[in-house]
Amino acid sequence: MIDLNPKHFETVQHILAKHVPGCEVRAFGSRVKWTAKDYSDLDLAIVGSKPLTLRQTGQLAEAFEESNLPMRVDVLDWHTISEEFKEIITEEYEVIQGSEVVTANEEFRIIPMNSTTKNNRWNIVELGDVVQINPRRTLTKKEKAFHLAMKDVEVYKREIISHSSREFSGSGTRFQNGDTLLARITPCLENGKTVYVDCLKSNQVGHGSTEFIVLSGIEGKTENLFVYYLARDPSFRTFAIHSMQGSTGRQRVDANTLRLYEFPLPPIEEQHGIAHILSTLDDKIELNRQMNKTLEATARAIFKSWFVDFDPVKDKIKGRKPACMDAETAALFPSAFQDSSLGKIPDGWEVGTLGDLSHQPQYGYTASAKDEIVGPKFLRITDINKQAWVDWSSVPYCEVTDKDVDKYRLYKGDVLIARMADPGHGVVIEENQEAVFASYLIRFRPIQDQYARFLQYWLRSNSYWELVKGRELGTTRASLNAKTLSGFPLVIPPLEIVEVFSSQISNLRDRIVANTSETESLSSLRDTLLPKLLSGEIRVNDTNEILEERDGRQS
Repeated sequence: MIDLNPKHFETVQHILAKHVPGCEVRAFGSRVKWTAKDYSDLDLAIVGSKPLTLRQTGQLAEAFEESNLPMRVDVLDWHTISEEFKEIITEEYEVIQGSEVVTANEEFRIIPMNSTTKNNRWNIVELGDVVQINPRRTLTKKEKAFHLAMKDVEVYKREIISHSSREFSGSGTRFQNGDTLLARITPCLENGKTVYVDCLKSNQVGHGSTEFIVLSGIEGKTENLFVYYLARDPSFRTFAIHSMQGSTGRQRVDANTLRLYEFPLPPIEEQHGIAHILSTLDDKIELNRQMNKTLEATARAIFKSWFVDFDPVKDKIKGRKPACMDAETAALFPSAFQDSSLGKIPDGWEVGTLGDLSHQPQYGYTASAKDEIVGPKFLRITDINKQAWVDWSSVPYCEVTDKDVDKYRLYKGDVLIARMADPGHGVVIEENQEAVFASYLIRFRPIQDQYARFLQYWLRSNSYWELVKGRELGTTRASLNAKTLSGFPLVIPPLEIVEVFSSQISNLRDRIVANTSETESLSSLRDTLLPKLLSGEIRVNDTNEILEERDGRQS
């Protein structure tokens, strides 16, 4: 094993098998020694029967650069490095791709990188002997039933989040509770679209895209939920991806080929234990996601009620006590409206602009992003996601002078808005970081700290996005500039109301941040345990100590 997230390891295996099949690949350096940081390079040496061609070297480098890997991958050709360097590598390395190419009935794949050869306690079986593949499920033609499209399946998410009701045409997959649906077409298979069906009524049969393969356990041999996690195993997915056939862009894995996948089959009791451990982690992850969804919806609802619909003012006009509000807060709202350029607004409130609530806007710093720690974090548009928060663990670094650090340093409460690529998308910096921001971002620093939370949710309001869509510059590449953004009009409430709003939202956001942090920890633990449990490297009884140690760190 090397120090690499299982999903990232799967990506590495896929690229290597595609571009250097038949070559032994040795990982060395910090990720083998387990001294790596999140941003550390992955060092690989390709040991082939002959030197790599320039074409192979270029294609391999391009594939790694275009992948979703968060770290740089440095590839060396064994035939071109010095004997001294070979000796250094030989001292400590891990083979992550063998030189053997499987032939005969397994001609479509490289030997999967699982631990079957290490485990002599469990029988090695073929998938088709212990799992039902596309089992027969009966559904009457033209019957209206539960339908699952590929777009309804989220990446690496067990639960079915959305679906529709549609007449069964006579073709497509059919499934019932306990079945696993595996996307078989590119890029959905590579992206990890796999779900477990448990939302149908008793004896109900659903149908879906023809691009699913249905997997189901066999009583006495395989437990249904175990089969789902088997389909999530990096070794299984690598095998499936390498087995894909067809034209570029429309490649699929064939069900008959999938039957040949070999893996160590634990006893049914061990399967139950494995499924229980992994599903418990998934359940907690999903609970955190749902909690965050509710907390975020609550925050947005408060903003809309107070500053868009003006519900407290309307309630007071009608002689009602404002809903979900204490008397002290309610007293801050007026009981009348006034005319303005933006229509009716609460009496005493003002119409202003983003520029009125912020200091002089500032464009960011131009630099090259570095994986190595060469300076402060370097926040770019690509590091800002759609949930209005920043995942600092994946943000790279940059070289910058002390003078420029002082000029572009980010502080808690800074509002950043993208001017290119994703114009209008914005975030608020929620924690102090040793970081600067890139040139495609514009900083608006609030004149009062309390306005940061207000602007955070104004940036997500419909009225703001109507302004964005109406003011984007350019035809082929939309953009915004500081002058345009500064002039965006908005209703400005009194500061004392903004202070109460900021306090309430900060409490909600603190809970969201805590849940997100726990979710990341749980996801990492699940992704680490999954291949080890399925290979037998870790047994179910061994996980108690691991889970207790994690709980101890969390408490």
